[in-house]
Amino acid sequence: MLNVVNQLNIEAESIKDYLTVKIDQKIKKDDVIRINVMKAFTNHADLGAMLNVSHEAIHNLTSKEFQFTVKNINQLQPAELNPELFD
Repeated sequence: MLNVVNQLNIEAESIKDYLTVKIDQKIKKDDVIRINVMKAFTNHADLGAMLNVSHEAIHNLTSKEFQFTVKNINQLQPAELNPELFD
């Protein structure tokens, strides 16, 4: 078994459909979740970049389930469009 440690940022929107159940369970910092990356990420080029492997390597994975530890949860909200934003 290959154990690779890599830190990455994932936008919840990119895996929203796959994680709906887990999000409803209130994922929190330091939770460990297992994700089938081939089901969660449909864009294999982006997945390869996130996992730091080539696009071709994605199609040769021996295990499609990865374990992730949640280190931070950030919520971004759009700024209000007003003069203060542009100052």
